[in-house]
Amino acid sequence: MKETTEQVKAQLMEIKEERNRLKAENIKLNEELNKYRAEIEFLHEKIDELKRGPGPGKNNISGWTLTKSGEYFRLFKKVGGQVKGIHLGKIFDREKAIEKIKAKESELGIIRSS
Repeated sequence: MKETTEQVKAQLMEIKEERNRLKAENIKLNEELNKYRAEIEFLHEKIDELKRGPGPGKNNISGWTLTKSGEYFRLFKKVGGQVKGIHLGKIFDREKAIEKIKAKESELGIIRSS
């Protein structure tokens, strides 16, 4: 069965409309992909920043000295003539450090005045 010129034109128009719809969808998906790539890049930068730890001059937290030995962060404080330490791990998190300080001070019987 032979198709008429009108039928071929109609099919061609449908194909063009489908192509245009797919192009628009592709543009939308590429924009979304770029948004996620930017978010991933931001998160990688944030992770790197956390791994580096605090900058110079920020090495004292609640009277404990922060040091980085190799890849690990630690806190040290002299208590009763002995040096006490707290291991923080590879990534420095100030809130977690403060929680660990409170726990260690409680364990050592150190009463902190507010």
